[in-house]
Amino acid sequence: MLPYTYTLEANADAHTGALQRTLFGTTATLLPRAQPSADMAWPAEAHSVVLIDVPQDSANLLDHAAQRWIEAAPPGPKLDILFRSVRMLWKSGRAYVQCPETLRDQALAAVLDYALLARTIATLEARAHALAQALVGWQAQAETSASIAPLRAQLAEATQCAFQLVALRPYCELPARTGDVTLGTRLRTEWLTQAQTSDALNLVEHQLELVVLGLENQLQRAQEARRGRWEVAIGVGILAFLVFEFCFHLYA
Repeated sequence: MLPYTYTLEANADAHTGALQRTLFGTTATLLPRAQPSADMAWPAEAHSVVLIDVPQDSANLLDHAAQRWIEAAPPGPKLDILFRSVRMLWKSGRAYVQCPETLRDQALAAVLDYALLARTIATLEARAHALAQALVGWQAQAETSASIAPLRAQLAEATQCAFQLVALRPYCELPARTGDVTLGTRLRTEWLTQAQTSDALNLVEHQLELVVLGLENQLQRAQEARRGRWEVAIGVGILAFLVFEFCFHLYA
């Protein structure tokens, strides 16, 4: 058993001898947890990988210890990937990998890729949900001039999320669409397919479309309300001037 831990950091420094993958400004770094031994305990860290070397074309049967370790992970979807001589289990940041030694690096790279993609998708989902909640709050309030600047900032954030979603799409497509047919990409594709990532991205995309449209309408109403108040103020000023001028000529 080869236990590892991995970290997900923005702009992380390079580690000598460590496997690193970078996507969308976040770097995943895989580090050995300790020297392997026969009686080694299963890692308890949130971001952990356990790798088991198995012969080529073996049955890849799971033992009870691996199943219990995966089930003990925090709540989340459980994925079970079997592709050629590689088997992978994933749940809430924990990964269990069985593969031949010759495929070890590609399998571990696929784990880090999926961890990065899962983190990015979860972040976009959270930001889209927060923006949607903010939009509902804006719609329950009266339009004021003070709301224009925050609305513009939230509209810019929603647009940025939409662009990030577009940039994420190629990494979640089939290898034939990306031109990459390595084992790591195939494994990543199996993971993304089983996790129904495409449907999740479609939901986020639709939510962002509604948020952008709603924020644009809310911003337009706030700007029209400010313009209307200025027009009323100018009209009142002109009327007051005309009344003053009439009174001046009347009593002059």
